Amino acid sequence: MSSDECPDETTQGRENLKGYNLILLDDNNSHVQAFIYADQWNSMAVNIDEGSIYVISNFYTKEATSSCRPVSSKILINFSPSTTVQKLTEDDFMIPLHKFEFEFDSSIKTKFGQRNIVRFRITDGRNSHKVSIWGDLAVKAENDYNKAVETPVIAIVTNTRLKTYKNSVQISSLPSSKLYLNMDSDSVVAMRYRLEEEGYTVSQQSTGTPQEPVVQKVQNVEEADWWYNSCSDCEGEVEKVEGKLTCTNCTNKTIVVPEKRYRIVILAEDSSEAYNFILMDRATRRLTGMTATKMQYEMLKSS
Repeated sequence: MSSDECPDETTQGRENLKGYNLILLDDNNSHVQAFIYADQWNSMAVNIDEGSIYVISNFYTKEATSSCRPVSSKILINFSPSTTVQKLTEDDFMIPLHKFEFEFDSSIKTKFGQRNIVRFRITDGRNSHKVSIWGDLAVKAENDYNKAVETPVIAIVTNTRLKTYKNSVQISSLPSSKLYLNMDSDSVVAMRYRLEEEGYTVSQQSTGTPQEPVVQKVQNVEEADWWYNSCSDCEGEVEKVEGKLTCTNCTNKTIVVPEKRYRIVILAEDSSEAYNFILMDRATRRLTGMTATKMQYEMLKSS
């Protein structure tokens, strides 16, 4: 598993630190919350760093019941005194560094109960709102923006403060805010794919170092139903209900940004018989070296 974020959980400040919350990702692009008490964290032989890969053994799980949990997974992992953590030095690219769950703003609950929520959209090619970021994040954002070679620059901003001033939505950063520009993520690829499909032009082509070419040859892939939209929570296939992508496994949960996953039907035959078998997402990603979303975007660029 890969450790994505490590926010502290405190009761009375850092002097009385209770423990750490982790967000763990696996090679099936699933994520789950984990909790470790402060004394266990300090006594561990291996430091858990954001973005590193580990094998975690001998833990226990329970139902995630908190209304403030950071991910939608219904399972919470608890570290115990017998939990072991082994850090891996090699990365086989199967575990993503980041995962995001996008929600409609109207579905976000507040501590005051049901409230009217201002609808806003940023970086969608149609509407824009003012964003204010402060401190070290502002310096980092300027440096990252100047280094960005692919346009339009697509940003993901997390943990922000929203307010309305003179009927205009304004977004401000918090100490916990993070900013990602042109991240190597399916969410960014899907946004860029939509912009190009709708006719937005890219004024500056990327001059980055090209990746090694994929050696596998896929024939007639554009004519086949080789991918499906999946739920970011249960990974099941989503259906379009009344114009919205809905996961029937998750009590008709509306999926804002679905994940594309491979599902390729292959015909194999020998001198006596022919067989159909299905190559699913994990195996196909190992063969192609890219996700279904990125494969679709590469096909769009080459067409």
